[in-house]
Amino acid sequence: MSATSSETFTRETEKLFIERSILLDWIGVFFFPLFSVLDFFVSREHFLTFLVWRLLFAFFLVLILALVKKKRNYQLTLFLDFIAYLSGGALISMMCLVMEDQRFIYYGGVILMIIGITGLLPITSKQALTPGFSIVGVYILFTFSPSEHISPSLLHLSNNVFFCLLFILASSVLCHKHTQIRLRQFTLRNKIESLGKQLALHTRNLQSSVDKQMEKIEKSEIRFHYLYDKISDFVVLIDQNGKYLIENSQFKEIFKNRKGTGCEASFFDTVCPEDRTIVQNDIIDCLHNNHSISGVEFRLKPEKDKTIAVECNARRIKNCTHLNHYQLIMRDITERKKLQNGLRKSRNQINQARMAIIMGLAQLAEYRDSETGGHLEQMREYSRILAEELSTWPKYKEYLTQTYIKDIYYASVLHDIGKVGIPDDILFKPGKLIEEEYNIMKNHSLFGGDVLETVVTENTERSFLTLAEEIAYFHHEKWDGSGYPNGLQANAIPLSATIVALADVYDALTSKRCYKPAFSHEKAKQIIINGKEKHFAPDIVEAFLRRENDFIQTRKNILIQLKQSAMR
Repeated sequence: MSATSSETFTRETEKLFIERSILLDWIGVFFFPLFSVLDFFVSREHFLTFLVWRLLFAFFLVLILALVKKKRNYQLTLFLDFIAYLSGGALISMMCLVMEDQRFIYYGGVILMIIGITGLLPITSKQALTPGFSIVGVYILFTFSPSEHISPSLLHLSNNVFFCLLFILASSVLCHKHTQIRLRQFTLRNKIESLGKQLALHTRNLQSSVDKQMEKIEKSEIRFHYLYDKISDFVVLIDQNGKYLIENSQFKEIFKNRKGTGCEASFFDTVCPEDRTIVQNDIIDCLHNNHSISGVEFRLKPEKDKTIAVECNARRIKNCTHLNHYQLIMRDITERKKLQNGLRKSRNQINQARMAIIMGLAQLAEYRDSETGGHLEQMREYSRILAEELSTWPKYKEYLTQTYIKDIYYASVLHDIGKVGIPDDILFKPGKLIEEEYNIMKNHSLFGGDVLETVVTENTERSFLTLAEEIAYFHHEKWDGSGYPNGLQANAIPLSATIVALADVYDALTSKRCYKPAFSHEKAKQIIINGKEKHFAPDIVEAFLRRENDFIQTRKNILIQLKQSAMR
């Protein structure tokens, strides 16, 4: 509790103490003389004496009352009440002394009642104990004072003192409990008052916010209806069944000749039949779980022979009955779709022409050798088969994508494009090349790589030519580092070059050349196995062995195509 709250609680307690003290003093003024009726029946011989004492004590209480009401001071009231408390106890104790022994218990009960009254005052347990023990002391003192009358026995005295002490302790506990209760009530009241002030402040702020929001809503409604009709896009609000709730003027104009009006009209009727599933699945169904979606394309059919391609952004709106409504904003993209289709056709034509040119360039070196027919077609098919197999392996799965497989299919045909720079007498020499000639022949990988590097540098977009550059440079590198042009080994060799290296060697082994006959598949297979971890990468050899039947079938198919072409 804060210092301010503690001071407030103390002031409230003091005020309550003064009010209850006044009440108890009035009770004493009234009931103390009234108990003379009991004196008349219990001890008639002392009736007049006791009556005078009671009236004097009542008069004393009246004086205290007058002083307390006038001053209204807590400390003064506490002191005067203590004096009155002790005076009342002393008076009853005197009455007990002049009473006969058998009537002593009755007046002891009166003392217990006086002690019990302390429980009605808002005082602490310490404040309750002090007057309680004091009145017991007065009672004992008067009991053992010299008297002409019969004194009570020690048994009666002990009995009365024991019960007085019990009452004092009970009053003390009661006062402590009352103090705790009043403290909790005070704390709760303060909290309630604080919450009430906060609530009042929030209520005022809320009302102000509501007023401002209502003003904004009214302005927004005006702007909304204006923009709704002036926006160039088609805008509709439909329910879960596709029934129109709101349509802007642009949509109404384009569909002015539609069938059905009012509750009969359905948005699905304006969608091309082929695209209604898109609207249902990608818009209506999706909006059940999302507040908004964007970029859904479909076609509207305002007339029998006319369609409009639109791009739709939609959002779910709940009305006051919690039913789902859907706002669709559709932009006419018919012209954009025509341009995209035209651009796509042009791009395909350009790609086809570019591939034809690249294939023609790749065949420049091959056409100079009449015995290498079908080499390029076989090379790219073998490369594709190996790449597809490796793409199923966990270690290559993320790297060897479908795009990579497609790129290596096109790039592999350019592996020997550098041979156009090799002299014919070396390129077509039927016998073994001498060292000087072999060194010149090895330059074809550099020639091809340099040419393709120039092309890649000129092209800002990454394409299959990047792989083609790697392949042209490094397809003669060997796994053990004995290859050329840079003597790379193991994983330093690009994966694309290791794939094409095996495909190139397999096709060379199984094809007829001027310096050798065509080897069988089994013989070529054994040579490749012997070259594992020497010439070829271990994973590439393993992939070849898993797909050797595809190699055999591919070679057969291409040879059949070549024979058929030669017969035409």
